[in-house]
Amino acid sequence: MNDKYVRICAYTVNYGEEEPLASVRFTSIGEDGKVNAVEQVHYWNEQYCNGHIENALASGFEICLITRLNKRIMRKRMKEWSKI
Repeated sequence: MNDKYVRICAYTVNYGEEEPLASVRFTSIGEDGKVNAVEQVHYWNEQYCNGHIENALASGFEICLITRLNKRIMRKRMKEWSKI
């Protein structure tokens, strides 16, 4: 794991189950502090989404996600992810 400051933000919204479980934006920041790449992925499976977020955090990506998971679940996840 690198020593960079890792950032994550999460927004919970109430929208129907016909929409993705989460929409996640992964941002890669270079050594010079500039953005190298941005990718946005829509997830329908909770375990798959969590695995990608954990791997991205361990790799030093910045993450922003919008999800329909309830706030209580997201608070718990954010605590877990902040330890990575």
